[in-house]
Amino acid sequence: MRVVPEPNKQRLKQIILKEYGFKIEEIKYINKGGV
Repeated sequence: MRVVPEPNKQRLKQIILKEYGFKIEEIKYINKGGV
């Protein structure tokens, strides 16, 4: 795995967090019984 420059790493982390956050919200929504 190649080393990612710090700014890119931060941005990548934000993107992952955002995607992950959406997934979590989806799961919570489904668990509540929403479709």
